[in-house]
This record gives sequence, C-alpha cells and structure tokens, in this order.
Amino acid sequence: MRNPLDSKGRVHESRGLALLVVGSLLAAACAEDPPLGRVSAALTATPQTIKFQDGSNGYEGTSDTALSQSSPTVNFGSATTVSADGDEPSGSGQDSSFLLRWDLGAIPVGSGIQSASITLRIANASSNSYPIVALLRPWSESTATWQQPQSGTSWQSAGAIGAADRATTSMGALTSSTTGTVTFALNASGIAKISEWVNEPAKNFGLVVASATNTNGLDIATREDGNVSYRPALNVTFTAPGTGSGTGGTTGTTDAAVDRAFDVAGTGGAGTGGAGTGGAGTGGASELPAVLYAAGDVGDCAETADTDTGLLLDGSTDPIALLGDIGYPNGTAADLANCFDPVWGRHKPRIHPSPGNHEYLSANAAPYFAYFGAAAGDPTKGYYSYELGAWHIVVVNSNCTNVACSAGSAQEQWLRQDLAAHPSSCTLAYWHHPLFNSGHHGNATNMKPIWQALMDFNADVVLSGHEHGYQRWKPMNASGTTVSNGITEFIAGTGGTTLVGFTNGKPANNVIRDAATPGVLKLTLRKSSFDWQFVPIAGKTFTDTGTASCH
Repeated sequence: MRNPLDSKGRVHESRGLALLVVGSLLAAACAEDPPLGRVSAALTATPQTIKFQDGSNGYEGTSDTALSQSSPTVNFGSATTVSADGDEPSGSGQDSSFLLRWDLGAIPVGSGIQSASITLRIANASSNSYPIVALLRPWSESTATWQQPQSGTSWQSAGAIGAADRATTSMGALTSSTTGTVTFALNASGIAKISEWVNEPAKNFGLVVASATNTNGLDIATREDGNVSYRPALNVTFTAPGTGSGTGGTTGTTDAAVDRAFDVAGTGGAGTGGAGTGGAGTGGASELPAVLYAAGDVGDCAETADTDTGLLLDGSTDPIALLGDIGYPNGTAADLANCFDPVWGRHKPRIHPSPGNHEYLSANAAPYFAYFGAAAGDPTKGYYSYELGAWHIVVVNSNCTNVACSAGSAQEQWLRQDLAAHPSSCTLAYWHHPLFNSGHHGNATNMKPIWQALMDFNADVVLSGHEHGYQRWKPMNASGTTVSNGITEFIAGTGGTTLVGFTNGKPANNVIRDAATPGVLKLTLRKSSFDWQFVPIAGKTFTDTGTASCH
C-alpha cells in the first residue's frame, strides 16, 4: 500500500484517480437515472485495506516481545524470533508466549471494520493450535517479562494469565504445519476487538498468543527481523465514515477516502423533487492522523546519546520538530557540521527547526539559518507556521533579546494574525525556552505574551527544550493556573546532550518529569485529539504516554 501521508503529513492520494472514480460513478448514475441512493451507496461502499507492518510505507507502530516462564526476568523485546509453547524447554512443562501490538491510528474513528488478518513469518512450524486473545493492560516491549508488563508493575498472575491481564474470548487461532509466510484470519470477535481499538485507542493493549497445554512450539519472526517482509503484519479492511443529510432529497453520503484525495469537504446528495435542498456531505476534514516527533538539545560532540536518539528516528518518514540548541557549544558552522550533522543530519529533509540560545552564540544565528535554509524561516525572524494533517503548527523564536516576544512586538502580532488566518480545531506551537519549567533554568517568563496569544485562539499544545530532561505539565493559562481550556506543555530537552538532574521540588502542576533518559517525544495528531509517547533510547525504560482532546 502506498504511504498515504507526505513529509508534512498531508494526504497525497492521486487526484486523477479520485476524479476518474467519481466521474465514472456519476456518469453511470446519469446514464441510468437511478435513485440517488444508488450513487451514494457506490461512493461509500468502497473498502480500503491497510497493512500495518514496521518498515513498510514508513509505518513504525509495532511492538512485540515474549514471556518465558523458564527465564522469568529476561526481556525479549530485541529478539528477532519469539515463540509460543506449553513445554519450553522440552520436558520442563514451562510456558512461553508472545505479545503483539499495532498502532491503528491510520484508521479513522467510526470506520466500519470488515475483516482483519495477521501475517506472520513462521520460523518453526507447529501442528498445535494457539489461540489469540486480547491483553487488558499496558506493557512495554523493552521491559516486559514473565513477571512484569513494564517496569514498576506486575502481572496479576505471572505470564499475563490473570483475569485482569488477558481476555478470555478468542480472536482467532494460529496453526501452521509449514514454515514460511502465513496469513491467519481473525474471527468475528477479533474483528469486533479491532473496531474497539480503532474507536478507543486507549484500550489497544494488543494481544497474546499462548497455550499452557501445547507441546509443539510455534516460532515467528519479530519486527526486529532484518527482512521487512518477515515482520508481523496486521491487515485491516474497512470503510471510512462520511455521511450527510438532505432536506427535500435523499441522504447524501461520501467516501472519506475520496474526500481526502481532494483534501476538501465531501459532496452531499442532491435533493430530488421540487425545490429540495441536497445534503451536505462530511468526511473531507477527517484526515488520517499525522505523527510528529520532537526533541531539542542535540548535537553535542562531547556526548554519544544523540547518536542513539537519531537511531530512534530511522525507519520513519514523519516530520520532526527540532526544539533548539542543536550545535554545541557555540552554534558555529563547524559545530553543526561536526556534532549535529553526523547524528541527525540524515533526517534534515523532514526537520522543522526552532532556534535555541546556543545558535545565537554565533552572530544572528547565521550558521543555523544557513544550515537549514528556507526550512528555518526568515533569518531575521526565525518564526513561521505550517500544516500537519488536521493540525496547525506554529514555530516561535523564544530568543527574545534577539527577536522580541513582548506584547505588541512584531512576532506576537504576527502570531495573532497567523492564528486568526488558520482557525484549526487543533493547534500546536513550539519554541526553545519553556514558560513553565521545574528545572534549574526556571520559567522563561518573557514567553507569557506568546502563551496568552495562543490561549486567546484556543491552542492545545506547546513543546519546548532548553531544560535537559523531560517534563509534562497540566493544561494551564499564562499565569500557571490550571484551566479547562489551558495549554499542555511538554519539555523534551532529551535529544542527547548532558542531562541535568532536578534540585527543586516538583510543582503540583508538573505532572511528570525525568532527567535520566535521552529520547524523543512522539505525538500522534488526530482530527480532534492527540496521543503522546516518550520514546527512550535503547537500554532505558522511562516513558510517558497518554491521550487528550483538543479544545
């Protein structure tokens, strides 16, 4: 399947194909003069199929690992094969199982799931049948073991066999007496579970394949296999939502996939009889979710963690919000060439940068603007905006002694004009210096006017770097008071430079913080909500995940 998103997350289906399909359907309708309902049915009945497989079309949303009773404290998240067996090692009577999860955010909420199947590369065949059941609690690929789903927690019963660990209804079964690539269809319960995961992503904890009674093990390749085609795949066929109603005519409907091909609102059904008014179709605004990665404080030749964070971004084609301080120590051309480019430079075509204070240690941050070119905006400003999926993204320059941030300043007035011109239902902004910060740098209070402008236009999220660590704050106004329409701030100064521990107590509004884990923040931006996940480098276990709605 062709990747449905371009480097900025916009849908780039073929307009020509969409026009041909719609034109053909309408031509047929006019030739036969059928009831309008026939045309509407033809438009909405076209199913779509997505294959979720790591490394295929830029997808990177699979998690897999194994649980082994004989190695109860060992994590298998980096293994290239995992197994399910009721007698491993042979003759021991001990169990092993494997866990799988796919991020299904590319399927619009409200879609009708028609079928689903799992494709696996069988490394060791088995004559036994292994049931597939849903898991009921979150787990971590990098820390799950027989004893725990993730660091600091335990399964209700070791091996994820408790009633609070897994469901009892089978979603299907894996049986293969031959090795090679095999596809297993999910049953009606499995299809219903996929639908639940699409509509309620917070309940998607994936599945477990296990049997305590089988004695002939089943081994499969994992997402870590070097051959992309061998990695576990979930195949889902669905029809996207999109309906409208007409006054004096029949109900108008559109296919959201066709709407997205045009990137405009759907076309409703025309009214029939007299002065009937056609229904207005919807679904054009229901774009596929977009993913945005974010981190700052990268490119330090004295450190190696920025190499590791750069590796986290490999295999993805999604855009990156760079949160400043990317050429230590002084933002010179040599610093960028020697310290940033070797570790993150390969990702430059999809980076949308914001400047940090280290960039301005070189006059006017000239090397920074020369390195990124037009992607960094006007060199005299360093602020700009862009669209990502259904979201409006604003990049602010928080170096306020170089580019003013005060109320009434050119930047603040531009921000208000930009937000007024882009009345998106979801808005995200980012810059280097955080307004709210429980680390040693403290609050960047000169960013209050910028925050207030964002509040006035119902923005949802702000990202910052500068403080070398990770923080998430409750939704707040510019004064730091939690309010229902407040902005959620994330600090992700975790790109790879030296992390700095906290010496102050954690404020009540600072939900979570960590100063020991390099990594990147992954945001999944939906039409009216967003998910976040802090992704640590290999060998680290701290994470932070959640979902919130836009204002």
